[in-house]
Amino acid sequence: MKFNFLSKKSETDFVLDEITDYLRRKKIMLPAEFDKICKNLSEEEKNTIRSKLRQQGYVINEDMIEYSDKSKPVNAIKDNELMEYLIKPDFVSTDEDIIQVGNQFYKGVVASGFPATVGENWLGELTQEKRNMDFSLFIEPSSIRAIEIYLNKQLQKVENDLYKYQQKGVSNPALEARKKQLTEQLKNILTGAYKLYKMSLHITAKGKNKEEATQLGGKIVNSLHSKGIETKYTTKYNEQLLKSIIPCGIKHLNSREILVPGPAAAASFPFSSSFYDVDEDDGVLLGFNSNNIPVAKSIWKLPKYVGTVIGASGSGKSFATKALILNDSMVNGSKVFILDPEDEYTDMCKNINESQVIRLRRDSKNIPNILSLMGGSLHDKLEGVPNIFGVLLGGLSVTQKPLLEQAIIKTYTLKGITETNEKTWKKMPPKLSDLLAVLKSCKKKCSDYNLKSEYEMMISRLSRYTEGIFRFMNTNGEGINPNARFNVIEFKQMPEEVRPVLMMILLEFIKTKFTSDKEKKMLVLDEAWRVLKNKQESAYIEGFARTFRKINGSLILITQSVAELKGCPEGKAYLANSAFAYILKTEGIVLEETAEMFNLNDTEKEIISNAKQGEGILIWGKSHHKIQVKVDPVTHELITTNPEELKKIKAKKQEAGKEKNTAKKRAKHERKR
Repeated sequence: MKFNFLSKKSETDFVLDEITDYLRRKKIMLPAEFDKICKNLSEEEKNTIRSKLRQQGYVINEDMIEYSDKSKPVNAIKDNELMEYLIKPDFVSTDEDIIQVGNQFYKGVVASGFPATVGENWLGELTQEKRNMDFSLFIEPSSIRAIEIYLNKQLQKVENDLYKYQQKGVSNPALEARKKQLTEQLKNILTGAYKLYKMSLHITAKGKNKEEATQLGGKIVNSLHSKGIETKYTTKYNEQLLKSIIPCGIKHLNSREILVPGPAAAASFPFSSSFYDVDEDDGVLLGFNSNNIPVAKSIWKLPKYVGTVIGASGSGKSFATKALILNDSMVNGSKVFILDPEDEYTDMCKNINESQVIRLRRDSKNIPNILSLMGGSLHDKLEGVPNIFGVLLGGLSVTQKPLLEQAIIKTYTLKGITETNEKTWKKMPPKLSDLLAVLKSCKKKCSDYNLKSEYEMMISRLSRYTEGIFRFMNTNGEGINPNARFNVIEFKQMPEEVRPVLMMILLEFIKTKFTSDKEKKMLVLDEAWRVLKNKQESAYIEGFARTFRKINGSLILITQSVAELKGCPEGKAYLANSAFAYILKTEGIVLEETAEMFNLNDTEKEIISNAKQGEGILIWGKSHHKIQVKVDPVTHELITTNPEELKKIKAKKQEAGKEKNTAKKRAKHERKR
């Protein structure tokens, strides 16, 4: 049966509306087009349509139907009918157990019983439900006299049933519990301890077809049963159920009303639900949900401090990450370390106090010194530096390793730096050329031919970094600020051959900073696969990331796809242990992999596949939010990487500079006068 939801139009009326709409747009309609639209109508119904078209002023002849000025509608829609015209669906089709409105199918479910005991916000999970469903909850006061009569009847019925069981010598614990509950409720009602309220819960499961809606309805019923809520499907009354769920506050379905004590009603949604999701003490703004309500949470209250940001190129990954780390740095005073392979964070860093950009390139003035203590202890340095030299020198033999360690200790000693005196750790550290001189001295003094050969091999390799093409690494590291709170390490133009060495040095620097105190610290790996694909680098990070929570450290990985991280064991482990994730625009195979990894439902998959820049799904612990990352205009200018926006910002600054110069010249001219 096919009819209009509000005005009960016939199918002929629908076809007539379609034809008139077509004529208003196209001005003419050919006979073949007319027959195509009217293919399901009889000849008599077609003639009726032609007659109505003539009445409306349309010109009908053998060749075509024409739109004319006479057929132009005059006040076709009255003001009081406008809203109805805008919101009414094309058609409604009802079956016994399902209803179709437009191209959407609905499966109805109503609650027939609530659990005997409930906790705070016991219906709140419905609002967090991410499946494709709608629900309505009606709460009405009840007459005390009517409730008293109802409870007495129920109590009498239960006592009669218990008597029958007792006559048979059989006990029924369920009936005894029910009797106790009814007696307690009756006592509370009569003494005025609380009131009972009538509650009705209506739910619709939505789908693109009957099977999808029915399948989802079954899942919702099972989920509600697990929470102690009894349910039943609506049959023959789906239209009334759907009208009851439309947010008009009118109950059209006379389903069973469940009596709920006042305290339980007060503990249900919406009375005990917060309308914004905020950690009051140290939450930082993560974005805005689908109702444009701020979501502000704290990383430091999660069980793990590991997070992931996933999205296609241009989806807003770095924008969301910048907003998060900036806010956390301001609110919680977190120190920030960013490994930046694409030079996306340097402009932002330049505008932040107590910050530094460490550029790993030949002409950089702040190439780190391998032998610098970087604010740490000599003990820790002596433990870690042999591993770095193992990479620098292309590997160390069993014989070479102790020789190098002794030479390193002697190099520090010659600079007046010793393990026993902490004050000496602040002295100027040695350079690679100092270590090379010590190795040459050791070789000269050595009488063993085999050991001389080992020294010669290390000297030959090390000289490339002091006298050869990589001599830019022979630095004292004075350009590095060990006390900077915001650190961006940019390596877009880093020579590939020395990349492993420089990365190990910087990871050693980061590890030293992370383990030196209990302050909150964040490590961001942009394009994380570039670091994690290198076994030595990924193993190094994984080694001290295990203790992140103990040392108040958070790790955030940014990547374009789940597959990039799943390709290495460390990346796969980080994904599995992520306590939060931004999932921005994702498509194709990557979408399916991401949905499987993070257990996204169909609605969430649709959100991220159609998301605009900065939009997506935020997973925070067990909660899922549709999120849009937004910041104030000043911060937006600071963190955006959109080329068009950057061009406008640059032009704006240039214009401001010109105006400032003009003002200075004018002031100078006025002073001369």
